[in-house]
Amino acid sequence: MKVANHNNTGKQVERDYAASQAVEFRETGNVFEFGTYHGYTTACLAEVADHVWTLDLPNGGEGLSLEIAAGKDLGHFYKFHKFANITQLQEDSMTFDPSDIPPCDLVVVDANHDYEHTKNDCDKALSMLRAGGCLLVHDAHYPSVAKYLAEHDHELIPNTRYAKILLSN
Repeated sequence: MKVANHNNTGKQVERDYAASQAVEFRETGNVFEFGTYHGYTTACLAEVADHVWTLDLPNGGEGLSLEIAAGKDLGHFYKFHKFANITQLQEDSMTFDPSDIPPCDLVVVDANHDYEHTKNDCDKALSMLRAGGCLLVHDAHYPSVAKYLAEHDHELIPNTRYAKILLSN
């Protein structure tokens, strides 16, 4: 991967895992991501997907407790690498209508981690997946995320903070 060896923050192994799932479940080549932030995972996904849609709040959630660092903008990492196969959407996921997104092989949820947002994002993610697709939920160890996952058949991925939900064929 072109960007996988970039020395940046966070767990590279988790971004690589997300990208590997985009390849493993590839049929349409479409991937959707809830939670762009810096765009590190977005860039890894874009290297293996035909197209990536990524959603985050306008201005990276300006005014919230987690903000993009000064001098950086939403998705600055993938923008630096000038990927042509990424569509950045800026909207609150609670009001986001996924009906215009084509069926996806993989949807990654790594956004607001309270229960209501996790449920909203994951339920919308499941509606976007093609039969046989995969939903990856990051930060599965957070109590509110774990609460949602306990309501669904899922698999915790060893050595990562991901859980996987497979949509049956």
